Amino acid sequence: MPTLTVNTRRRPLGTVRPPARDLELSSINLRGDRGQVARLKRSIASAELAMTIDGASTLTLKVRDASRNLLRSALLRTRSVCVLDNVTYTLVKVSRDGNEVTLIFEELAINLLRRYSKPRKANRANTTRAQFIRGLVQEPHEARIPFRCPELNERQPQLEPENRPGVTPATAGIMPATAPRTVGNVPLSVLARLTVKGTRATREQLVHGQLIVVMCRRRGGDRESCAGAVATAIQESELKNKTVAQSHGTSCGLFQLINLHGTVAWRMNPVNSINWFLDGFLLYRGRGLGWLAASHKRQASAHPTAPAQWWSEGVAFTAAFIGTGGGNSSVSLGNAASFEGSRSYQVTRVEPYEFSRGSADQRETSWQCCRRLADEVQWRFFARGGAVWYVSDQWLSKQRPVAKLHEFSTGVVSLTFDYETRRDATEATLTVLTRRYGFLPGDVIQIQREGPGSGQWLVSAVRRILSTQRAEITLIRKRARLPEPAPQTRTETITVGGREQQTSGAGAFNSTPTAGPAVAASVSVAERIYAAAQEATNMRWTYSQGNRNAQRAGGQADCSSGVSWVLARAGVALPGPLRPNAPVSGAFMGWGNPGHGKVTVYSNAGHIFMHFRGFPMRRFDTGDGSGGRLWPTYRSVGGFVPRHPPGT
Repeated sequence: MPTLTVNTRRRPLGTVRPPARDLELSSINLRGDRGQVARLKRSIASAELAMTIDGASTLTLKVRDASRNLLRSALLRTRSVCVLDNVTYTLVKVSRDGNEVTLIFEELAINLLRRYSKPRKANRANTTRAQFIRGLVQEPHEARIPFRCPELNERQPQLEPENRPGVTPATAGIMPATAPRTVGNVPLSVLARLTVKGTRATREQLVHGQLIVVMCRRRGGDRESCAGAVATAIQESELKNKTVAQSHGTSCGLFQLINLHGTVAWRMNPVNSINWFLDGFLLYRGRGLGWLAASHKRQASAHPTAPAQWWSEGVAFTAAFIGTGGGNSSVSLGNAASFEGSRSYQVTRVEPYEFSRGSADQRETSWQCCRRLADEVQWRFFARGGAVWYVSDQWLSKQRPVAKLHEFSTGVVSLTFDYETRRDATEATLTVLTRRYGFLPGDVIQIQREGPGSGQWLVSAVRRILSTQRAEITLIRKRARLPEPAPQTRTETITVGGREQQTSGAGAFNSTPTAGPAVAASVSVAERIYAAAQEATNMRWTYSQGNRNAQRAGGQADCSSGVSWVLARAGVALPGPLRPNAPVSGAFMGWGNPGHGKVTVYSNAGHIFMHFRGFPMRRFDTGDGSGGRLWPTYRSVGGFVPRHPPGT
């Protein structure tokens, strides 16, 4: 009978070479793991091959065994294998019915992956999902499994955590039930002089203005950045948390974010809205842009100079609130200061996102793990022709169709599909007459002149009895791949000392730094170091090569003295005394613990700096004349030795 014409040339997924005589089985021998051999060709009653991208591809043989020689042999009690068309299959199941023995095999690659289940994990910061899966596939030592992934080294889009990392006042965005006598310990006489677009600021506007200044300072912003952020919010929302109904179009929140930025609930959270603005605003400020240019780059406003008219009001808010909760008093490690009362903060930490295979309590095979990891982002993990593939439907759909057909095409026996009104069909069943490997899982088929069933389809499964040309093919539509899941966050409330009362005189910053007296024990080492880096940023050191003496506000420092001061301020032991001269950068090359942590110190004989993971600002380093400050970006680490403080 005539068969369906299939274009099998240049298949990106590769192919399986069919036998010279399509309807005949080549010599199939069952081989045991101790060298036993059973020749099955003359005893095979039927053979069925089922290939799929949604599970394990199997070969089913029904063998006549009237003498029970096969049933009684050791071959059926071991991991025996057989080879069909140069693809190796492993015996996984045996059943008997009268004089027939049914042998079910699965591809060797899949069977090998089922044998490995020792817990294993890798951090997503260093490894892509595809690279982790490749490591699992390459683990078996019994045989080499070919692994194919066209997008192996590409980092996929990643969802942001619902709660942003950082430290926020526990009462941020919550307004008191009664009118306050102060806001952030600022007297009413000062508050009364604050205006928004020329009108005296309301309680809501005062709270939001303070929150912007506090958060900007906490993230390393200077006074100009704080004033610019407030001026931008005045232009966008008049410092009001406006709903969609109160705004234009779909905009809402303090910075009038649109649907592209997140859900309405997320945008209406003042902390989320401010963090979104500061992410880009402080990045551009760190690159040397003025506050107005940085604001426009972040907001992309149709009126780029409009916030400038509210600059003086931004300056007034900054002057009033600069020391009420941001800057030095945000989880401060203290200086020569006295503390009054206490203050609560919510610390949100981003947990490292790890790819894992099982755990000590619950084992998981490599096959189960790879399938789960693929399903999490709606990719495909399957075996085809002896090789293992990890690909997205988007990549599969870019292949050239192996066939273009309709229900009256030569070789098509039947074509069925169901669909809902106003939607195209999403699954179809195609029965055709074709050669043994004319269609393989992952191939593309183009169906024509079938209404809702027309268009491009992916081959999901192929089932065929090898003694016939008839093949049943399951077709599916491509599905959209999902972004990488957001990392988990953990939020806890900590209590730190209250408002600082700075002692007079420059000597307040001139003593040996020690960990602040009011930091609760629950504050981690990494948080203490980050807070010390915030404090150092606000001290505005200027760079001076070789200056490794005590730092003070407005003083001088170099790379090693700045890093040493921050670590000592956080209570971390140094490789040498801080006084009279801090350790040089080369002294840190063997200090602490090797490798990376939440805080990583990079050093060589000529320079030293720190990287932070899971905090708003990413680096403490010199640059642009600064003797040490926080920066929003990482830098190249080639040629530097990574070490991390104990406990990070």
